[in-house]
Amino acid sequence: MSEIMESTTKGFFGAVRWCTEDILHEAKERGIKISKKEAEMIGDMIEDTIQAAMITTGWDVIGNELASFAIERAKGGFKND
Repeated sequence: MSEIMESTTKGFFGAVRWCTEDILHEAKERGIKISKKEAEMIGDMIEDTIQAAMITTGWDVIGNELASFAIERAKGGFKND
């Protein structure tokens, strides 16, 4: 199943790896029968798309969190000690 990789280097966040088993699991959940070879083929086909989607979503999360942080800091929260 997909793996959330722990950051071992300070300053790096949010690494995820998807695998063939994820595609097989999702296919099964949707009632679609596919072989491992077909799942690998699908993974190869979507690799760039899934990476781009994860990057876009990551930037959205960062932006939203920065906005929330700025609001809380303006209210006196999140003191920089």
